[in-house]
Formats: sequence, C-alpha cells, structure tokens
Amino acid sequence: MKSVREVEADRESLFEHWVDLERQGIIRPVDVHNPDWKVLTKRGKIIAEKMNFDLDETRIDMESLIKDDNLRSLVIGDFNDQKYEEAIFKAYKHLEERVRAKAGLSPTDIGTSLMVTALHHKSGKLKVPSCAVQSEEEAVFLLFKGAIQLFKNPSSHRTVDWNDAVRSAQVILFADVLLGFLDQAVIR
Repeated sequence: MKSVREVEADRESLFEHWVDLERQGIIRPVDVHNPDWKVLTKRGKIIAEKMNFDLDETRIDMESLIKDDNLRSLVIGDFNDQKYEEAIFKAYKHLEERVRAKAGLSPTDIGTSLMVTALHHKSGKLKVPSCAVQSEEEAVFLLFKGAIQLFKNPSSHRTVDWNDAVRSAQVILFADVLLGFLDQAVIR
C-alpha cells in the first residue's frame, strides 16, 4: 500500500504529464462546457496511430472487475489473450466445481443435473438465505441451471465463436455474480 506522500507525488506527476500533453497540442478539452474532459487532437491521433495504438479497441480491466479471486486467476490470462471461449468455459467449469463442492456432491454429478440436485428450490441441497420467498429460490436455481446450459455445455460439445470482448466479459462477470450467490448458500 502506498503512503499518502507517494500518492500525492503520483498525482503531482500525473498532473504535470497532463499539462504537458495539453501544452503540446496532443489533448484538448471536449468543449467549453466540459473543460475537465479531454480528447485527442488531430495531432494526438496521428501520434497515437504512429505508436500503433488501436483507438477503437475496447479496453476492459477484468482484473479489477472480477471479485472472486479463484475465478480471476483462472480466466484472466485467456481473456487478455483474447481466448474468450476458453475463458468462458473455464469460468463455468469452475462454477460447476464450486457448486459440487459446496453441496458435497460426487464428481459424477455434472451439468444441469448437478444444478437440480444442488439448487432446486424445493429439493436442492443448498439454499441462498437472502431469498425471501420460494419464487426467489426458484429464480436462483434457474439462473444457475441456465448459465450452465448456455455458457458451459455448448463449449463442451462444439466450438463456440465468442469473438466479442464486451459480451465475453459480461458472460464471465455473470459467473462472478453467481459465485457470489453460491458463497452465501447454506446446506438446507
């Protein structure tokens, strides 16, 4: 963790660089109503293109978005290497393994039948205490079952063309949300 002095020094340095970019005509305010918001000037765009920056490429900081440490360590390399199908498959395989372990089930319990045995709103081994009524328990069950059916099973049987970084990030982050529910779950 940085000290207050180090943070202040970083801010000072960042501010100096920001001022230099503006002074050199690389960035400018968006407009007179938003002077603190900056965009690249024509000169800035030319410099960025010469440095091979892809100005249209979406940057997603999955490292800071994924809350579950185990999930993050499993998928971050593949995601950053644009191997989205592999990252998604690993995310949902991990979800399946965590459900199995939490419910105390055997390795032969897999896929959607695992979700039924573990999370079914009437007969499942697990219950999420934050669910106030049975319809919410059913919703949790359906979310887990649907996620395995839609995001894990297809990649188990065929190549799935996950080529959109944003959509792939959303699918992985949904696994992260489900893991948060699973962490709350208790044995019924």
